Amino acid sequence: MSLRSTNARIETRSPRLRLDRTPQNLPVPLGGLVPAHRNESKLSRNWRRQRARILSVAGLMLGVAGVWLAVATPSLPVYADGHGVHVGEVTLLPLQHQLQEGVHVYAGAVAFVVVDDSPRQVRASAITTLNGVSVSGVCHLVRTGGGDAREDCAFSVNGATLHAVDVFDSSTHTWRRTYSDGRTASFAVPPGASVVPVPIPLGR
Repeated sequence: MSLRSTNARIETRSPRLRLDRTPQNLPVPLGGLVPAHRNESKLSRNWRRQRARILSVAGLMLGVAGVWLAVATPSLPVYADGHGVHVGEVTLLPLQHQLQEGVHVYAGAVAFVVVDDSPRQVRASAITTLNGVSVSGVCHLVRTGGGDAREDCAFSVNGATLHAVDVFDSSTHTWRRTYSDGRTASFAVPPGASVVPVPIPLGR
């Protein structure tokens, strides 16, 4: 076999090999390298050198996106006004015939009962379905002065018991909830609206 015939076969095969690699390497950001003019071993070496940097940058971008989503997501509004109790976009309407003085019953997507124990203390209970799971809850709210409040809540979520402590800050019109497993949630009360207990395991 002559050297000239060997070179001819190599030159004939080279375009086919480059075409097979092109679809795999075009998406890889290799700092301006042109895959069609690099052999396979050099592409592999460059990818190994750049892979850690590319993955680190991608991970940082995803982390920033996650933080932005957490900050950008507004608190769910939960409050009462003259129309009823509002939980997000759901409005619970009061029954026209209340059971007794100091007991307020609301109906809708949530069965919601509020009991005024005293001017400073309120109890509430609720039963509903969240994400297809039956849930219920009871909260005991104490007004701590200056428009602030605190409540202790217990929930039953699909048969499991969960507790939470909520603190309402009147300066920010926001409830801050901390569940017993460390998870947190926040609820907004628009200016001029009334604070009500939140006996629903929102933010789970």
